[in-house]
Amino acid sequence: MNYEELESSFYEMLVSATEKTAVKQFLNFISTKNPEDFNSKNFGLWEFSEFVQFLSIDHSETTVYITSTTIRRFCRKLTELNIKFKSSPINWPCPRKPDIDHFDPLSKEQYKKLCLFIDNEIESIRNRLKLIEKAKTNDSKLDNSGLTFGRGKKPFFTYQEKLTDVLSAVLSYFPDFPIDCSKRDFLIGGKYGVNQRKVDYQDMDNEIKIIRKRFTVQKIKEAKRFILDYPDLMFQDLLNIIVPSPIECLVIRQAICLETGWSPDIVSRINPNDFIFQELDPNTDYVFIKSVKHKGTQRNNVYREAKSMLAPSHKYKPNSAYSLLNLWLKRTTALRQTKKYRSLVKDLGYEPLFICVNNLSSISQDGPLKVIHPDVKTKYNNTVTNKYYDENLGFRFDDRALRPTHFYYRGKDKNTPHALLVTLFGHSSSTVTEEFYENGSHFEQDRKDRLYEALNKIDDSLRDGSFAGELIPLREGKTIKDKIFTVFADQSNKNPIAVCSDPYRPNWPGQESRVEIGKKCNYFSKCLLCSRSRVFSDNLPFVVDRYLYLEKLKRELREDHFSVFIDEYSSSKNVVESWPYQDDVEEAKDRTFLEGFMLPPTIGDML
Repeated sequence: MNYEELESSFYEMLVSATEKTAVKQFLNFISTKNPEDFNSKNFGLWEFSEFVQFLSIDHSETTVYITSTTIRRFCRKLTELNIKFKSSPINWPCPRKPDIDHFDPLSKEQYKKLCLFIDNEIESIRNRLKLIEKAKTNDSKLDNSGLTFGRGKKPFFTYQEKLTDVLSAVLSYFPDFPIDCSKRDFLIGGKYGVNQRKVDYQDMDNEIKIIRKRFTVQKIKEAKRFILDYPDLMFQDLLNIIVPSPIECLVIRQAICLETGWSPDIVSRINPNDFIFQELDPNTDYVFIKSVKHKGTQRNNVYREAKSMLAPSHKYKPNSAYSLLNLWLKRTTALRQTKKYRSLVKDLGYEPLFICVNNLSSISQDGPLKVIHPDVKTKYNNTVTNKYYDENLGFRFDDRALRPTHFYYRGKDKNTPHALLVTLFGHSSSTVTEEFYENGSHFEQDRKDRLYEALNKIDDSLRDGSFAGELIPLREGKTIKDKIFTVFADQSNKNPIAVCSDPYRPNWPGQESRVEIGKKCNYFSKCLLCSRSRVFSDNLPFVVDRYLYLEKLKRELREDHFSVFIDEYSSSKNVVESWPYQDDVEEAKDRTFLEGFMLPPTIGDML
């Protein structure tokens, strides 16, 4: 592939402005290397590293990371089209993802207000659906000609109707209004356009024009409010009953974010036609909803583009994620049957979950439909959104704060296990979760509380005669192989189970008759029964290994035969169960199950 073909292919892949910037920087780099001689077969790992170095000269760490991962992703897509590079893009090294400041969770007061706000908004959506159903069965007819008022038969400024009758009239024009008609139809002289400066009875030749103009003149002091039973209603409010608004999209997405702990992007990627994971038991009250998490480079992991995400949700709770997805599909059913929507889906290549209708003031310029999806560049009317949240919620927030908010309050208030939250977030380990979502003051206090509880459990174990040493559960970010190597490479300590603070003064039960005074204790099977022992993170894989071996032995031997191991078994079990970071324990168990036991049957054999 030559330079011109590469340029053309890259620009066809563009979705966002960020990607466009990345492509421009890459093409600029190629331009410095004689672009007429460029051939993809001569571009590989070394050349890509030069590109990263080129970026590093004038750009920030974050820009270098985003640009390099974008170009590598694009090159990977080209390899799927059988374009050859000197080496596979999957092996091209990108810089380490820079540390960023993540959002703190909402305060307790804000969290409660938001939950109440969302509940009220969802109830409003249900009420709108009820109003639509009622209006569909309504047989009343409105005047369809402005001349009725112009000839003095009815005074236009005091003309009033009930909401159901007006809704019924507007619904009779759907989907042509406000979806499938052209942009010109909303302008003055168009099929549904009205003159804002004067009352032109002759121009009002259908119900839509009459209704729009009547809403406009109700602002005049001498005029009465148009809707008898909802006097504060404006025409945009009426339109928001018939079709979903951008605010509804945001509220539904925020509610699902709060329940699942997913980011807004993950929720937006839910497939509206396939969002239930294989249902194993139709009789249960729960289902798993699914989506995908798109990533560039994960730290210390191989490159991957998308990861499946699952989250449990209650079938019958009205505001569960599962129920809200079904509610949203019902809310957007009519919208998804319009010609404009079908054309939109054809252009996108997929059906978006979050589809809504622009405000009337924007339709003539931006068209009626708005898609909220990470792959679609969306123009937000932040003024309208911010005003709505200021008036109805009382504060503004970034949707990206919902994930740490879920993590904090679900783990704290609902006692959800830390390991389950890590799994639901789609992280490879709890280290990732804590690194990205536990840097705020809320989490700092929560960690102190959890450590206090863990230390209390350890203190209890000191009193019941099982584990008698000290746990030192440091979080060092080591792999389990590194921990094992550290222990085996340490020549100062012969026992991988624990570190001894004073081998000449053991105090495990019975040591008086077995260890001579002034002699070094070598009864390694008794270490965890002695208060001189210290179990560090590096020792944990060996403690777990020993515990699993003794657990196996316990099942195989008669009770009286196993009694010689009972103290060692009880103390190792207590360490495993008391360790505050249970994901470390599970990792060590997996290693033993996959690779077998590390320690000999009798620990004394290591002498």
